Amino acid sequence: SSPARSKSNYTWQRALYEYAKGNKRIAFESLGHILHLIQDMSMPSHTRENISLPFLGGAVDPYDVYTNRSDPAFYSFLEKKIENKRPLSKRTLNDYFDYLALYSNKYFYSADTIAATRYSHPKVVFPDVSEIDGGLRKVYLLGRDEKGQLFHLARKKLSWRVQSGFNNYTIADEKVLQDYWERLAPQAVLTSAGVINLFFQKAAEAKNNPDFIASNERSKLDILLGDVGSLFRKIFKRNPNYVLVKNDYPPSTLGSNSSSLGSSSEGTSPSANPSVSPSTGSGRGSGQ
Repeated sequence: SSPARSKSNYTWQRALYEYAKGNKRIAFESLGHILHLIQDMSMPSHTRENISLPFLGGAVDPYDVYTNRSDPAFYSFLEKKIENKRPLSKRTLNDYFDYLALYSNKYFYSADTIAATRYSHPKVVFPDVSEIDGGLRKVYLLGRDEKGQLFHLARKKLSWRVQSGFNNYTIADEKVLQDYWERLAPQAVLTSAGVINLFFQKAAEAKNNPDFIASNERSKLDILLGDVGSLFRKIFKRNPNYVLVKNDYPPSTLGSNSSSLGSSSEGTSPSANPSVSPSTGSGRGSGQ
């Protein structure tokens, strides 16, 4: 679709159109919104239908809380993780969305989908593995990432959540969340970098296409004219949800209460005068 008039339009098409027009601020603002959505796909809670309510203790996303930091030291490992790595390369924007969403869905739990039967992944490789941490014995579920490396999937600890209730396992554990972060964060960065590369590739094609701007601006006019036409159709169009039917009750009952409607007394004939009645969606003339 082409860029619409709405100020809340931050689509891929809008970003390309504004860049081709030379409006780089709007173009990059739109691209920023798209990158936000891309990075949301690296959150298991977003890709595993998990409700997250930050104002309710039993419904917060532990991974979201864990990664919501401004400390530069927390991100220092990321530079080493992506050093000399090439951005992800896909053909379309949808391919980038699908790749990252499938990755976070397949290899990681969200807080309310641990051992959920509707998901076939992630696979638990080693259940109930004991570790000593700070003098305390902790028990974990271990899984394998896309490289076959073992990592902490969840900790065995009784917990309660608003959405899923009581559970014997949780992801709210330092080792679990750190292992998630070390795998999901690089994927989010490399996928986002790939989207940026794709944007500049498609933007260059748009600028070199003499018909690109003109076709989009014609489409904007079509949208405007379509809106005006729709307004006039709504004003002058007859209501299709009403049909003409014959009264099945005598005129004498019109002033009585609703219990007498449709129950004529003997010797009275139904009125032949038509009246307007709401269509039930069945019968001739309903437009269904």
